[in-house]
Amino acid sequence: MSAANNNNLKMKANESSDSTVEYYSSTFISVTDIVNNNLTFINNNNGDRTISSEEETIHISSITSERDQISIVNNQQLQQQPVTTKEQPLEKEEKPLFIYVLVHGLNGLKSDFQYIANQLTLLYTNENAFIINSELNEKKTHKGIEKLSQNLLFEVLKQLYEQQELKVVVKRKIYFSVVGHSLGGLIIRAMIKLLFFDLLDENSMLCKETFTKNTQNDFILYRNYYLQNIEPYIIPTSFLTLSTPHLGSRRPGGSLFKRSYRFLSHTFMKLCGKTGKELKFKDATILEECLLYKMSIPDSDFIKALLKFKYRTLVSAVHFDIIVPFPSSSIRSFNPYDVPAYGKHSFRIAGFCSRFDNDSYAPLFNKYCKKQQLMESEKKQQKQQQKKKKRNSVGDFVDNSNNEDVIEVMRETTTTTSATTTTIEKMTDFNNVISWKTKGTELEPFDGEISNEEKKYFRDNYFQVEYPIQVLKNLQSIEWRRVDFEFTIGSLIQSRDIHIIVVKKEVPFSVDGLISAGDKCIDFVCNLLKLDEVLTHKSPVTIKI
Repeated sequence: MSAANNNNLKMKANESSDSTVEYYSSTFISVTDIVNNNLTFINNNNGDRTISSEEETIHISSITSERDQISIVNNQQLQQQPVTTKEQPLEKEEKPLFIYVLVHGLNGLKSDFQYIANQLTLLYTNENAFIINSELNEKKTHKGIEKLSQNLLFEVLKQLYEQQELKVVVKRKIYFSVVGHSLGGLIIRAMIKLLFFDLLDENSMLCKETFTKNTQNDFILYRNYYLQNIEPYIIPTSFLTLSTPHLGSRRPGGSLFKRSYRFLSHTFMKLCGKTGKELKFKDATILEECLLYKMSIPDSDFIKALLKFKYRTLVSAVHFDIIVPFPSSSIRSFNPYDVPAYGKHSFRIAGFCSRFDNDSYAPLFNKYCKKQQLMESEKKQQKQQQKKKKRNSVGDFVDNSNNEDVIEVMRETTTTTSATTTTIEKMTDFNNVISWKTKGTELEPFDGEISNEEKKYFRDNYFQVEYPIQVLKNLQSIEWRRVDFEFTIGSLIQSRDIHIIVVKKEVPFSVDGLISAGDKCIDFVCNLLKLDEVLTHKSPVTIKI
């Protein structure tokens, strides 16, 4: 206990007219305090404990209620009268805790997520939030997804154990979200399976054989703390991946350029050790034994772990991501978007699925939706109305029933001399002006085109990804939310930035326009995560967009 706290406790004890001054679990005594101040534990016959020093004794009642009661008296008073404790009801519910786990990708670093970590910190300035920005797998990402997920689990448990804030109040709601970029998305898929299933089974290989003797004792300590103080109160909230190769990283070939790209891509994967083999479905002799296949099986613990999260979101770049093409990151076999022409650097949301059904999301999507498309849709509706008016003038019958929703949406339209701005207040109305095409998703299944009939590999319509058809079908057996990012770049060489700009990771000679696009990506992702959390626990929090 620090000297200041020590003096404070003695003053309160001496000034009190009662023989006992009651303190509750908001007073926290750390192991460091006990060691530094020569305090010792004494077990009493009634099961209670006291912490003693030369000048004062802290009496800790045995746990007979929901909260421990701590009484502080001086030694002389303790000898004269027995310590008494009393129950006091909680005046208000403890504030919830929000935990975010951020995981970088292949050959990535902790710094890859520095901007998202900083933004989340700002969003939770007045709340209890704990952000775990993973670093244990730095320079180790070639060791295979299973090993990386075990490392991540150890790191998460260790940081939860060491976080003193968690030890003050443990009986409160804990909202748990995970975010992975690129390979990091696959690592968190494997990690949550360990967290929600293997960790609970003390006979599992994870608990018995995974870690070395040097770390096994620490792991058991962290595990026991998690199971006792965190696991009973945890609420899985948001699972979000950014440009993650859920369908692997195989390339189908095709034209001379595509075949050359396939050769270069697969050669690079060979340099990535076991992880590279897993991304190409080459880590086993038969497909069914490959890790990515096993991670997709509908009744597996991998999928059951995903289903625990209220929100499962796939964020993808529709074009120019040469590392993880759109079909793999969006888990779909068809890319409905045209390739944008080169031009001024820009970022916008080209489309998103209808599962964003709460109107609280509307301001965020209004901010980054494809404004040009909104304006074009509005002009199209106006032209249709003008045509119908002309037909009305010659006595033609016009049925306006199908346009009621569109007309209602356009009531919020403000026209200026320079531009037209459309504001949409209801998420259901977005579908009237931005038609998100479902082909190739679980809403409109489509296998794709056959790439290797013997091995049952298929490919997307742009010949960018080759995937086992069963993996696609397995992953589409559950519901996903999808957000499709569209970037405009100045030249083909700038496509190297698209995969990493979603976390605002810069490469040498990055252009200012794309860095600005990275800022917008960060803003959208962090506010989306915050909205998911708010809607989960429905606290009266106002988000500034």
